[in-house]
Formats: sequence, structure tokens, C-alpha cells
Amino acid sequence: MVGGTVEVYNPEGKIVGAQNLDNRKLIIDFFDMAPGDYTIKVKKENTQEIFTYHREGYQMVIKSDSTDVSKSQANPDK
Repeated sequence: MVGGTVEVYNPEGKIVGAQNLDNRKLIIDFFDMAPGDYTIKVKKENTQEIFTYHREGYQMVIKSDSTDVSKSQANPDK
């Protein structure tokens, strides 16, 4: 749906992001978003597609020398 818009809604139904779909591919960054089910709406004229993305938790990758260490956090603010 090139030429349409993409809207992302948080689990409470509040819009947390929107942008025009200028290409066939779009990256939505959920890195800083809280866990939960997000609704993604793609709209163009009278057509709408709805997708759901389930965010499990915060995930952080820490690089130490040549070793990757993956660390999950329940609350990154603490």
C-alpha cells in the first residue's frame, strides 16, 4: 500500500507512531516500547489492514570483546 499511512497503537489504544508508507518496506522500532500487544494499521484511501505485534519484554544485547551477551530486563528504568 505504497502511498498510504501506517499507525502504531499501544496496548491501551493510544497512537504511539505514524508515518507515510513511501516504499514497500518499513521498519517499526519497538525497542523502547513496553511489553504488550500493539496494533498496526495500514491505511490507503478506503482500504485498511490491521496487524498485531506482541512485545514480550525488554531485550538488550551487550557486546563485550567478540562475545554477545543477551540480557532481558523486566523494567529497564531500574
